[in-house]
Amino acid sequence: MPTLPADLIAALTAPLTGLDAELATRFPGDPGSSQPVHTCYVPADQVTATVVDDWAAAARAAFGAHAGEPSGLAAATGVPAALAGRVHDHVRRVLTGSPVADLRVDLEDGYGVRADAEEDAHAVAAAEALRAAAAAGRLPASYG
Repeated sequence: MPTLPADLIAALTAPLTGLDAELATRFPGDPGSSQPVHTCYVPADQVTATVVDDWAAAARAAFGAHAGEPSGLAAATGVPAALAGRVHDHVRRVLTGSPVADLRVDLEDGYGVRADAEEDAHAVAAAEALRAAAAAGRLPASYG
């Protein structure tokens, strides 16, 4: 595959040096912290101060009903029997410690078409619910 000579590439990209430095400062990249593995989108009219606890309880109930034992997890998901015990333990720990990795208030697709005043009221109520959940220490690390 033909390539441009190095000196031509250097001449063409030299004007970008300042911009590249600014972008590197503004957007330094992945901080190396944990990233959510799933996101819960909740319609704005269903957001309460206990939404994370409610979703956690529902997830634990579903896990118990469909994968209460490692063999049930293997049957329900196809996880090889040899790994089912470790995966089962991990899922149980996650559902106990941080069952909702990322919570998003949905005023779009899952929310539906609403009158402006109704949508505004739900947005305010959802914000107040998130504030109450935050004050109680009941929000995941990532939410919005």
